[in-house]
Amino acid sequence: MEACCGRNQSRVTHTFKTSALIIRNARFILFPSVISESYKMNLNIHYLPRDVNRWDVIRALASILHSDEFAPRQRDPNKVDRPVNFLVKVNDSKAGGVGNDGTGTLALPTESLGNRFLLWIKEKPLKIQGKKIKFWRGGHAPHGVASTLDRTPYMNPDLEEEHHNTLRDLQDRFRVDLVQFGVFYRPKYPSTPSEPLSSRAFSVEWERKYTTQGIAWLSFEYDNKHIRIRVR
Repeated sequence: MEACCGRNQSRVTHTFKTSALIIRNARFILFPSVISESYKMNLNIHYLPRDVNRWDVIRALASILHSDEFAPRQRDPNKVDRPVNFLVKVNDSKAGGVGNDGTGTLALPTESLGNRFLLWIKEKPLKIQGKKIKFWRGGHAPHGVASTLDRTPYMNPDLEEEHHNTLRDLQDRFRVDLVQFGVFYRPKYPSTPSEPLSSRAFSVEWERKYTTQGIAWLSFEYDNKHIRIRVR
């Protein structure tokens, strides 16, 4: 709650219902703090085909949420509006392995958008692989999720899936047998202008074999563009 006070103040004009508290001839007008466009909404997803993944669901939802009927929210009149961002989670199969358990969640940045979406799919149900998908209200999204959706732009699911697959392919480590430190040098330089430049050679300044002494692993950190060797 926020309070506004002033002596002999008889009326305050605003759009909220108010209550007045009088203490020693001073009137305090109490009213709710302004809340950004309502609470963020979570929707529960049911009856997903068991072989679809998160990006399949995102692509299907984007065909609705990014259509002309769901125009981008007006954020700043001086900036280009961006497609609405949303978050999809598909629950893994309880039996393990590949696939989902037929359920998931959809987090939307505003409650009004969630209400519009529910009305839309009531008239025009969403189908994935010919199967009708059901959505139910699931309460409000956590504040951290809500604020992230509001700040960050929508990411193309094709690019996101490609990035995920790249990280998955690079997640395995490789055993390293030998680590060497040294410098490259040229053992010979041309003696005449027509003589070609010889290839460089590598001079080993330090080395250690990890087949008999300790252990070493090589891994790739794709996002940071690092190749890392851990030794012990």
